[in-house]
Amino acid sequence: MKRSVIVAFFLVFFAYSLFSEVVNPDRPAKGLWDFHPKRIWEVDEAGPDLFGEIQNLAVDHDHRLFVADLKHSAIFIFDSRGRFLKRFGKKGEGPGEIREFFGGEQLYVVGDKVLFADRTILHYFDTNGNYVKSVPFPITLKPRAFIDEHTFVSAPATNDRGSKEPSRIIVADLDTGKRVPIASFSPFEKASSTEQNAGRQMTVAIVIGDITPLMLVHASGERIYYGMNDTYRLHISDLKGNEITVFSIPDRKPNPVSAAYKKELANNLGDVPANFLKNIMEGLPPHASFFSDIHVDKNGNIYLFESDPDSRSKKHVDIFNSRGEYIHRGAFEADNGESIESILMGDGYVFMATEDREGTVKLTRYSIRLPGPA
Repeated sequence: MKRSVIVAFFLVFFAYSLFSEVVNPDRPAKGLWDFHPKRIWEVDEAGPDLFGEIQNLAVDHDHRLFVADLKHSAIFIFDSRGRFLKRFGKKGEGPGEIREFFGGEQLYVVGDKVLFADRTILHYFDTNGNYVKSVPFPITLKPRAFIDEHTFVSAPATNDRGSKEPSRIIVADLDTGKRVPIASFSPFEKASSTEQNAGRQMTVAIVIGDITPLMLVHASGERIYYGMNDTYRLHISDLKGNEITVFSIPDRKPNPVSAAYKKELANNLGDVPANFLKNIMEGLPPHASFFSDIHVDKNGNIYLFESDPDSRSKKHVDIFNSRGEYIHRGAFEADNGESIESILMGDGYVFMATEDREGTVKLTRYSIRLPGPA
């Protein structure tokens, strides 16, 4: 009897320790990490087109780069040496045409396919930019990361429907219709304003990447990484929703949002009526979120990109091992104080889209050095 009690206690303790949260001090165990970036190539145009507003970057196994440009409403392809290959995915409603480039996560490379998530349609292209097919999906689903070309992780980034019910992260299979619940959460109701305008009720809402609290989601291998970025806490689960671990840095303080940044933001929203703009600006959080992107390398190390709207030319990165232990802190920095508009990190490389003071946008590929397994 005594022995069985001891065994039972051991099993309970083991289960608790297996799933307990990894609470990290705000100090990397192994210090700073130098990525040693070396420029490989740099471009500022796609054929005859100068870059406008680079929205998303994605890369295939041959290191071809796919660039979604919001201003041009098109996708550009560059080879591994930075040579422009093709423009595709023009705006429209016909086969192979995209109804809406709306910003945020829309472009993905999954195996030998390029996927673009329209509002309720997934457009499939091959990696040469040739149209393959389009597949509708329910408006209730929001593709955020792909397991394979027909299975994705769905989660709303914000509460854009004013629902009081918790939102869900699910794995959705478009072929079978199967839905696997992963987690429930309460999304942030984005900064918005509803007013009477010209006799009609009108709602204006905005999402600011480094400020608006968002549910961030990443998938790598058989794992899903997710967390609301208004707290420094990340969950890791398997594809069935079984939690593997949770890690956090509870002592981390969010970066402030300066009055100068808010003023610049308001100026950039100059087309928004003054009464709407006032309510929207007052609805923004007073500080930045904690992280703006998640990456996982081939060794299982996890990279969280720090949110800091006032640090345009430098992106700090916190590096965790596969167990969620905080091991390094590093940074990527643009040349000549240019603003980093988009960044894509891979195993041994990073792509950065930057903009200078004259408004010239360029793309640069660097080779980088990554930590080994820890």
